[in-house]
Amino acid sequence: MVVIGGGLSRLGKMLLKGVQGTVRSRPYLAERKLKIVLSSLREDAGVLGASQLFCYRHLLGQ
Repeated sequence: MVVIGGGLSRLGKMLLKGVQGTVRSRPYLAERKLKIVLSSLREDAGVLGASQLFCYRHLLGQ
């Protein structure tokens, strides 16, 4: 699965169709049947991911 988030997700279906078309045109990707979706977190995806990584590494010591 490929999840598109951040500012790019603002482009919505237009971006999604373009990415899906590119993936289908590449034999090595098309055979994997990748699911491509837009993140429901939108612009918050990067900040939430970074904060989760910080907590995981520094607060949980992993």
